[in-house]
Amino acid sequence: MVVSGISTFKDIVYVADKILHDGDGNTGIRFPQNSTWSVQTAGTERFRVDSSGRILLGTTDPGHSHADNLTIADSGIGGITIRSGNSSTGNIYFSDATSGDGQFAGSIEYDHGTNSLRLHTNSDEALRINSSGYVGINSTAPTKQFDVDGISRFVGDVHFVGANAGITSALWNESQNKLEFYDGSKATFGNSADLSIYHDGSASYVKNTGGHLYLQGANTVLITDTSGNTGAVFNNNSSVVLNHAGSTKLTTTSWGAQLTGRFVATGNLDLADSSSSSDARITLGDDDDFQVYHNGASYITNSSGTLHIASDHLHIVNGANNANLIHAVNGGPVKLYEDGTERLSTISTGATCFGNVYTQGDNPFIQMFATNQAPAAYIGRSNRTGDAQTITVVRGDWGTNPVGQVVIQSAHDTSNKDNGSILLQTAQNATAGLETRMIIGPTGKVGINSNSPAYELDVAGDLKAGQSSSQGLILTSPNGTKFRVTVSNAGALSVGSV
Repeated sequence: MVVSGISTFKDIVYVADKILHDGDGNTGIRFPQNSTWSVQTAGTERFRVDSSGRILLGTTDPGHSHADNLTIADSGIGGITIRSGNSSTGNIYFSDATSGDGQFAGSIEYDHGTNSLRLHTNSDEALRINSSGYVGINSTAPTKQFDVDGISRFVGDVHFVGANAGITSALWNESQNKLEFYDGSKATFGNSADLSIYHDGSASYVKNTGGHLYLQGANTVLITDTSGNTGAVFNNNSSVVLNHAGSTKLTTTSWGAQLTGRFVATGNLDLADSSSSSDARITLGDDDDFQVYHNGASYITNSSGTLHIASDHLHIVNGANNANLIHAVNGGPVKLYEDGTERLSTISTGATCFGNVYTQGDNPFIQMFATNQAPAAYIGRSNRTGDAQTITVVRGDWGTNPVGQVVIQSAHDTSNKDNGSILLQTAQNATAGLETRMIIGPTGKVGINSNSPAYELDVAGDLKAGQSSSQGLILTSPNGTKFRVTVSNAGALSVGSV
C-alpha cells in the first residue's frame, strides 16, 4: 500500500519488521524481536530498547546486570558529553529518593563559571579540584596542591622531600613505626623555628635561638657519656650533682653548693636561690649569655648564640632511672621517648617516628614544598603481595566516624607490582561504614557503584541527562557524526543530529 500525504490511523497498525524512510531504505525503525524496537541509520542499528526496557546504544548486548539500564558501545573511543553554559554547572546525580535531599545524595558537578570539579556525598560537598589543580577535601577553597580541612591519616611510608627535588629529607617509616630525619634535616619548634633538633652528619644538636631552653624531667634528669658514666644528675626539686671521671665534684644543697676539689672562676659565685637575672646565678660569657641557677627548679639557659650539648653518649632519663627521656649515641641514633616509650629516633638516612603524626588546629594541613621542577609528592609506600590490597588511604572522619576516603590498592600483577586501582569510598552512616562508590581500574576503566568495571565507564545505576526537549545525550558515531537522544514529556525517545 502506498499512501501519499498525511495519514491518520485510529487503531492498531501492524508492522512485520520495520518502518523505513521514504527514499532512504537504510534509515528506519525496526522491530527485530518481540517487545523490542530499534532505530537504524545507514543500514546499521544505532539504538535499541529491548524487552526489559534497557536502552542499548551502538550494541545489541546489554552491560553487566548491575549496570544494564543504559549501555553505550563504540568500536573506538566512546564517551558521554554533558555540555552546559559557560557560567553554569554540569551534573551527574546519584539518588535514592524522589524528593528532598535524597534526590542528590551523591553527585559529580563541574562548574564552568569557576572551572572546578566537585564531588558530593550525603548531599554535601566532600572534594573539590579547582582551576589551578588544587585538591580540597572538606575545603571549598584549597590554597595548596592538597588541602585537607580536618584530621588527616596516612598509612604506609611517607616521604618528605626538601629543597633538593627528589631527595628525601625525612621519612615516616611505616614498617619500623618511626619518623626519620636525614642528615642536615631538622625538627624545629616555635613560630620562628627557635628550637631545632638535627644531626649534621657528624654531630647531633639541640639548638635554641630565642628564649630559654629547658631540659625538664618528671623526676631525675641524667647526663651521661657513651660508656654510661654519669656526668650530671638533676634531682627533681633537690640537688644538682656534677661529676668528673665518675667522682662527684659539685653538689647543690638547700643552702648553696658543695664543691669537691678545685674551683677556678672569675667573678662572683652565689648558689642561693635566684630571685632575678642579676643575682645568685652562675653566668658565663661577656654578656652573661649562659646561666645556671636555681629558683625552686633548676635551669640551664642560653640567651644568644648556639647552645651545644656535646657527648659521645647522652642519656636523659626519669627520676626513677627506669625510663629514658632522651638517648643520644655518637655515630648512632638520637632517640626521644614519651612515658618510657621510644617515639622518635634518628638513623643514618634521617629519622623514624614510632606512632602517629597528628596535625591539629583551626586550619591544619600538611604542606610539601618543591623548589625545583619535580613536583611535591605524597607517596604512600606499602609492600603488598596480593591483588586488591590497600597501599595508601586518604580518609576523612566526621568526629570519630569515617565518612569518605580515597584508597589506592594493588592490582593483579603481583610479580612486577606495577599496577593498581583507585577507589573513592563514602559512608551513608556509621552502621553501614565506608563503601566503594567509584573505582578507577589499572587499565583506566571507571566503575561507579561497580567494583569490577567492564567498560571505560561502567555505572551501576541511573544516569540523568537533559532537562528539556532540546537536551539529552550526545553520542558520536564512528564517522564523527554527533547525535542527540532526547525524551518528550510522554516518554518518547527521539534521535537527531547535532
